[in-house]
Amino acid sequence: MEKAQADLSALKRQGDELQKQCANTTATLKSINDTLRNLSMWVPTVDESIKGIHQSLENVGNRLTSLEAERGLGAGARTPGKDIVHDSQAIPLATSLKVALPARGQMRKDFPHTPVNFELGDRSEESGYNTGRTSNYHSYSRPLKTNYPRFDGENPKWWKTVCEKCFALYEVDHATCARFASMHFVGNVALWLQSYEAEHDVDTWEELCVAIHMKFGKDKHHRQLAELERHKQSGTVENYYKKFEELRHKVLVHNKHYDEAFFVTKFVKGLRKDIQRAIKLHDPKNVDAAL
Repeated sequence: MEKAQADLSALKRQGDELQKQCANTTATLKSINDTLRNLSMWVPTVDESIKGIHQSLENVGNRLTSLEAERGLGAGARTPGKDIVHDSQAIPLATSLKVALPARGQMRKDFPHTPVNFELGDRSEESGYNTGRTSNYHSYSRPLKTNYPRFDGENPKWWKTVCEKCFALYEVDHATCARFASMHFVGNVALWLQSYEAEHDVDTWEELCVAIHMKFGKDKHHRQLAELERHKQSGTVENYYKKFEELRHKVLVHNKHYDEAFFVTKFVKGLRKDIQRAIKLHDPKNVDAAL
């Protein structure tokens, strides 16, 4: 009898425990249901907020487009104190350019009137860039989607040609060319430009090119010709040839009118005497044939 009562008591305790668990489960399900209901009410609000953000972004984009259009119209007007250069005033291609950079103050030095054979005129065959015509370009410039050439003082003519190809390809506003290019000066060239701009205005692409030519391109041609003349074979013919080709291309950058006869003569002259005699027997017409 006592055992039966003990079993009944145990069953009753288990029933109470199950009842408590059911109550807890019911409360949990109710909480989950309330959370889901709140989420269903919150989602439409979030959707409306996202739509509002999209609309705001669209309005900002339209405003930027409008501002760019207004800026383009304003850039076409004549700026006080600045002369507009027409096509008829473009710099002739076949003539040398003489530019005097205006000084900012009375203590500034005047830029010398020096002829520059740096191909600064209208559209050149190499670059396709026209410094005398600006109507073919947008009145505002977008960032160039390429690695713009940096200038470290070497090969200024090559650097100028590559810059003008970039300007023509990406339709860069002519008025911003000088500022954009000067941002890519490195090393001592950047330090030189900082000192130079303290004494002279460098507002246009032509003025910047003249300044660069005066500093870095004026005597390079003669120095490279002299280096080509001094170049002699000291090791293998292959090493001598590689260095000769490097000097040859540097000379041609400044003057492309040297012919093959000029270079093959210089090449043979720099070889060892025993090799010279063997090559002269074949009378080579160019450097590659001399090899």
